[in-house]
Amino acid sequence: MKYVKPCSLFYEMLKSAMELADKKPLGPQLLGLNLLEKHVTLSISEPRLLLAIHYGVVERKRRNIHTIANLFRTLIPKYNLEGAVIGCPDIESTDNHEVAKVKSFVEDLCNTGKLEGLKYTYWDKRFAPVEMKYVKPCSLFYEMLKSAMELADKKPLGPQLLGLNLLEKHVTISISDPSLLLAIHYGVVERKRRNIHTIANLFQTLIPKYNLEGAVIGCPDIESIDNHEVAKVKSFVEDLCNTGKLEGLKYTYWDKRFAPAEGYLDLYGEDGDE
Repeated sequence: MKYVKPCSLFYEMLKSAMELADKKPLGPQLLGLNLLEKHVTLSISEPRLLLAIHYGVVERKRRNIHTIANLFRTLIPKYNLEGAVIGCPDIESTDNHEVAKVKSFVEDLCNTGKLEGLKYTYWDKRFAPVEMKYVKPCSLFYEMLKSAMELADKKPLGPQLLGLNLLEKHVTISISDPSLLLAIHYGVVERKRRNIHTIANLFQTLIPKYNLEGAVIGCPDIESIDNHEVAKVKSFVEDLCNTGKLEGLKYTYWDKRFAPAEGYLDLYGEDGDE
């Protein structure tokens, strides 16, 4: 095991994830469209569907609907687009001029016949932070989630993190999700005087199973030199290193004082010792 600083570990994880993204197919993504007076703004969702990245702006003229459709068609295979979300001022209104303009634009796009198979839905701007086929918002996102889960079964996981929290008689274990935004509580292992090899063996089996590239270990006050709890954590890590079973696994400490209640790694677990 090799110690690295927190920022270094997360930078290496990000770098590995980006390299992996270049090698494997993207999960299903969404095209975001917003109709302005003379332009259409485009955005592409990132693979987790949590954020949208501004892609660009295309000029909207009376006779260039085919040009716009051709552009959208090139984006479909490039970003594995499975649906489009189109901003609409007040989707339920029947006499709103702006709504009519949006729906007329979408109808013109459909009539080009160049976007067959692409599903689309409207998103009411009031709540904003293949022949094209209309589907309800919930239906579209359900299908996206289903496709993402099916794709996840077929492709390797990106690099992930192991989260450890040392309690009085136990060690709680969590595994980050592939996005590195959440941690899922994995379990609790009993900590005895002579079972460090058993614990190391468990961690060793988790590395290939979850493609673990690093471990984040909760520490009460990492900068303290006379804190008994810190000494216990570092002694445990040293014992793990001395087993020789986790060579190549990077690790870092995370100061519990700065751990969020809902954060990137669940370092606290659910145990009566805390």
